[in-house]
Amino acid sequence: MASIKTQKLVLLDAEKNTYASGSASIVGNVYAARKSKKGHCQHPTIEKLGRVVWLAPDKRSGIFLSPTRGLVEYNVVDDVFNEVKPNEKRIEGTGLVPALVERTHFGDAYLAFSILNSTGVLSVLQNVFLENAEYERTICHIMHSLIKNGSRISCAEFIQQSAISYAIHDISIKTLDRDSAFFHALGDFNVKLRFFRAYIAYMRKTFPRFGTGCYLDSTPLPNNITDNPFNAFSSHGTGGPEKQTRLVLILDIESNKPVWFDFIQGNKLDHQTIDDVCEQLEIHLEIDVNIFILDAGYACRELFDRYNITSSTYVDENGTVYERNMITRMPEKPGYPYGDMYQKHKKMFLDSEYHIVRNEHTYFAIRVDDVKILGYPEYVYTYVDLQQALALNQQYRATHPAEWQKYTKEEKDWLTVKDGFFNLISPQKKTPEEILDEYLGRATIESIFKTPKEYLSLLPLKMWTVDRIRGKVLCDVITTICYLDIQNYVGKLQITIPRMWVSMSGLVCSRDTNNKLLCVSTPNAQIREAFETLHVPLPGHVSYEDFANLFHAGGVLKDPSLKTRPKNAGRPRKTTVSKVRVPKSVEQREAEKTERRAQKAEADARKRSTISAQKMAEKAVQHYKRCKEFADAGRPKAAKRESVLTRTYADKTVELAMVANNEEGRKAARQAKNVATRSENIISRLKK
Repeated sequence: MASIKTQKLVLLDAEKNTYASGSASIVGNVYAARKSKKGHCQHPTIEKLGRVVWLAPDKRSGIFLSPTRGLVEYNVVDDVFNEVKPNEKRIEGTGLVPALVERTHFGDAYLAFSILNSTGVLSVLQNVFLENAEYERTICHIMHSLIKNGSRISCAEFIQQSAISYAIHDISIKTLDRDSAFFHALGDFNVKLRFFRAYIAYMRKTFPRFGTGCYLDSTPLPNNITDNPFNAFSSHGTGGPEKQTRLVLILDIESNKPVWFDFIQGNKLDHQTIDDVCEQLEIHLEIDVNIFILDAGYACRELFDRYNITSSTYVDENGTVYERNMITRMPEKPGYPYGDMYQKHKKMFLDSEYHIVRNEHTYFAIRVDDVKILGYPEYVYTYVDLQQALALNQQYRATHPAEWQKYTKEEKDWLTVKDGFFNLISPQKKTPEEILDEYLGRATIESIFKTPKEYLSLLPLKMWTVDRIRGKVLCDVITTICYLDIQNYVGKLQITIPRMWVSMSGLVCSRDTNNKLLCVSTPNAQIREAFETLHVPLPGHVSYEDFANLFHAGGVLKDPSLKTRPKNAGRPRKTTVSKVRVPKSVEQREAEKTERRAQKAEADARKRSTISAQKMAEKAVQHYKRCKEFADAGRPKAAKRESVLTRTYADKTVELAMVANNEEGRKAARQAKNVATRSENIISRLKK
């Protein structure tokens, strides 16, 4: 445990325990066995507290004028710094005013790293981006997008002003504003595929059916800039809606996390979009999506041909029966019984028997069985959001009183419910409450889309290429995943994410070059309460090494005042005079045994995974050599088969390397992915 060391103290007031001069430091206790009988204990300086202003009689706490923190109170028992209020009675008569020297922002980055470390996202990124420089650059851009909070600060400037700069070793911070090559590399399809495979494997530990039930929606990329390369590729020479690119986002229903994204040219939404998405998910991620929740733009004959009452189940290759479900909003256009549903139920809208309450709104809800939609049998669920309908109708009547008077009674009845009336189509026979709950969950995708839209800043587009935009969007999707994890984690604080970043920006740190420590400033009551609520430790000091470990995933902050003790430190030496041994309690011995067993089990698991990863990598290399031999011999089919096996063993190697989480496993993963890419390149050349 640390202690406070003082020297040259001169009393100012003995009754108040105030001092006119004298200095103090926080020192640690390190035990080092020596040949001499004395001098086992050393006291390295952790931080200089500066001038002593007030000191408790037991010298375990005091108020100091620190050169890095200003006027601050320190308690050595808890290693906690507290702010000194201007009206503090203990400093009366000293003429001192509380002040704080700010250096770099610490609270926002430290909290973000702690949360993402506990949720496992950092470990996923560490296993996707195996090179340290690539990983550091990716994390810097993610943190910049997450924490900049709407400001126009550049990535390099943001990192320079943050404690993140102390954890970066393999890249130059100045280069973060010139990352065209980075986004170009990130736009490679294999990088995107590698990330989603790793992320889906991680998510399925918590959600075994992750990715099989999805929301699907799309949003247009900016169409008012002629230099957008995506828009140029999708142009059909007519301008207008055809000359547009849409970002398609697939979101898991159960967890509300992204599963995949892609781009489509043009502005038309139809069954082909769904077919393309399903095909990509099946080929690249081995996901068979059997539940879709869609907007009205996807409603078409081909959709109802595939999803209707007669085809609501399917059997996979293992004989397992799954439900095939689709929920889509009925469009208000010819061929759909939109008006028929209104005419059929308009007299029932105020019947309380059919009312349900969701999100503080009262809905009229009813199911109509076996309705023909473009010739296919479906269930139609009719709803009216009564609050929304009446509120919008009141606005219309207030702004257009003359027009309202001209309408007939039947027209007024329709306009009263029009803005809250909608129909849902599904092949599943459920209660109206169940279908509404599933569809209302789709509103989440709108908020998810809003987040990457805020991050997606493509200007100036003259410097962008298609690959760079793909890389930028992938970086934004990863940022969105991190944002969602942080949002779920800090929900108990009942504050918004931007407000939280503003609050955390008040916690800064200063650099102690002599002891290689980050000295964290005094947190106010709001910051301290937030960290305590989230169960995130908030130390007074953080070593460079510990903070870098936290940045690179898997690190745990340690108390810098406690050092590893030598094996025999603190115990009596063997002598002919005395053979005394320091006994241990039964609880201490059992605790040590339990800890050793847990450490051994973890080490054995990592070792087994490392060995398995190396074996899988060797098999990948063997199949790559066979692929090359068959290609040279003019046997393309055999070469393609070996290439597929190479990729299979490479993917298994990556999964095992994630479990091993060590340099040997990552080395095997790099080797396996390298030969898999080479084998695929051989097949590509054979096709040409």
